Amino acid sequence: MGGLTPAYASPRAVLPRCFARSRRVARRILGGDHPDTLITRSNCAAAYLKMGSIEKGLLLLERALNDCERVLGSTHPLTKSIRVILSRMS
Repeated sequence: MGGLTPAYASPRAVLPRCFARSRRVARRILGGDHPDTLITRSNCAAAYLKMGSIEKGLLLLERALNDCERVLGSTHPLTKSIRVILSRMS
């Protein structure tokens, strides 16, 4: 089976791994500062938060926020969205 996920695996266990894989692929193909890579990173963080991995999700969101502010600016909708999520979590 290699890297395939068994059909009986729990979606809660699989989702964060899928987003993490997508994040790595986006970074490799598009580059770490590409807007689509930043969106993928924030989606990955949200998946961890929804699965209850709060510490990992917050860490990824904080990193995504720093990069979004640097690349997209503080007024970009993605930057604002991440900032709102982080403010609600604290």
